[in-house]
Amino acid sequence: MAGRFIGLTALVWAAASVQLTGRVGETQQQLEGHLLADGAAQRMSPADAAALHGAGRRGFGRGFPPATHTSGGGFDIVSSIDSLLWQAIGQSPPAPDSNGVQRQPPDFNEYIYFKTDDGSPVGKKLDDPSSITGWELRVYHYKQLSALEIYHRHGAGLLDPEIEALLGANRGNSSWARKHGDSSRTLLLSDDSGDASFIGYDYERGDGQARALRVDNDLVIFSTDFDKKLLEVKKGLAKTPDGRIPNSALTSTHGF
Repeated sequence: MAGRFIGLTALVWAAASVQLTGRVGETQQQLEGHLLADGAAQRMSPADAAALHGAGRRGFGRGFPPATHTSGGGFDIVSSIDSLLWQAIGQSPPAPDSNGVQRQPPDFNEYIYFKTDDGSPVGKKLDDPSSITGWELRVYHYKQLSALEIYHRHGAGLLDPEIEALLGANRGNSSWARKHGDSSRTLLLSDDSGDASFIGYDYERGDGQARALRVDNDLVIFSTDFDKKLLEVKKGLAKTPDGRIPNSALTSTHGF
């Protein structure tokens, strides 16, 4: 529903089930200062996170359904960004290591966390991945600040009140509105649309500083500036014959 603002009552109702979250724009130290404060969450290695998903699943935030991409080929958010940022420095994405872990581009660092959904110590939950319930959070820092965060609900469906609580935790001094229609979930909107996006989004914060996209059991919250930067890089690559940004352009803009 166009312009529908998130209700305060629903935020309060859902807050107990979500509690600690990341915040777009924070440093790693700031984020972990509140996320890990009560023992209900911990940082995970990529290998440990992969064990939660089982064979055939590359990790949440990857392999999204075709509905999120107008070409019908599916939209792998993280890999799409990885590829774009590697191209921007004139390199191809490296092959995954022996554990299947993909190296991130420079200045784009991944941190993975697990948080219980009932406040219990996280260690007990992770002892039995087959029946695990809780939250997995992947935070991607661009130039030392959180730019993109993907929340995945394990063991239960992602509820609307939980989405509202997560958005509420990232509201700052503003509020969120749901975007109307399906066009806002397009990978690349037309230049004259006024709200062009590389990632696509369902929600936008009133101050214009953050956007969010819900896909199945995942909620993606990200910086609008980062989204626009990705779009600018994509457009710049499209203007070069080999899909790479000329070295002269990189040199001339270094320092900004």
